[in-house]
Amino acid sequence: MWNQSNTTLHRSNASSSAVTVQLTIWFTAQLGLSLGGSALFMLLLLVMYRLNKLQTGSGLLIAHSLVIELVYCLLMSPITTIQAFCQYFQVPFYYNCRWIGFFLILILYTEHWSGVMLALNRFIAVLLPHAYKKVSSKKGSAVAMGFAWTMSFFLNLTTLQFIPGLQYTRQSATSCRWVGGDGVAFRIVGLLGTYIPIIIQTTCYGSLFLIFQVKKFRETPSANGGERPCASVQKRLAMTKALCFSFLWYCACILPPAIMTQIDTGAWKQNLALLQYSRTSQLLGYAISPVFFFAVNDNYRSALKQEFQRLSDSNIAGRNCNMKISHLDTTPLQACTSNTA
Repeated sequence: MWNQSNTTLHRSNASSSAVTVQLTIWFTAQLGLSLGGSALFMLLLLVMYRLNKLQTGSGLLIAHSLVIELVYCLLMSPITTIQAFCQYFQVPFYYNCRWIGFFLILILYTEHWSGVMLALNRFIAVLLPHAYKKVSSKKGSAVAMGFAWTMSFFLNLTTLQFIPGLQYTRQSATSCRWVGGDGVAFRIVGLLGTYIPIIIQTTCYGSLFLIFQVKKFRETPSANGGERPCASVQKRLAMTKALCFSFLWYCACILPPAIMTQIDTGAWKQNLALLQYSRTSQLLGYAISPVFFFAVNDNYRSALKQEFQRLSDSNIAGRNCNMKISHLDTTPLQACTSNTA
């Protein structure tokens, strides 16, 4: 009897130790990914500023979406990661669960609807260039951004318990939990906040892809190799490709856990590994997206190289300045020493 209970206790301790190691690795990787993604977003925003992209309405619309993703990587993801880590070790982590849940869902849904505005903007830029200037004006972009925030706010009223639905409430002194995720309101809010925006974006980008393929098939190269589109059209196409690839990557990361959550909400509330997978895939969907902008757009890559070159030149200039100051400081001393000798 004693040997059996001792063996059971040993297995329990070993299992607890394995979970602790797993959670520690996940915690470290999650925070590292958050910081790395935040650095990429800051670099991308800096490049857009250097290229004067923020002076146009469409540039502001893109920067708006990037800032939302930066806030998620830099603030919301680390907060929820630390809370999950502290919850397992029963360490008190004091914050208002309801408001954290509200801002978390608000950021996610606003980003989804900002993506819809961007997809519509790209659709008009490629297929309706005459109407593009009016849509991409600063006023038009402000209306699009305001619509995204307003839509997200009203969909997110469930987290403040104004209407029945999903709430993020305090479970104990060390943890918060999502409750009420099985009702009709939860399904409707999830549909309008996540799936409808994804369907609209898929329709826009899918239509553009088919149109591009049809145009390539119908075009016949001339003697001089065919006419190339003008520079402004090429820039719009490059930006459309970057946004399209970024959207596809995000869907590949976010859709599997989102669909599984809708199918069986209870399993995701209780299974630690599933919760870790869901949060990591959500973070990956955002943190890697700046890579596609640099991979597809030549102007962005060139501007990024110039930034690194400027940083390298400033470091070299700083070292040369320090050497000159050091030389000026030691020369009089050396002269006095030689005269004394």
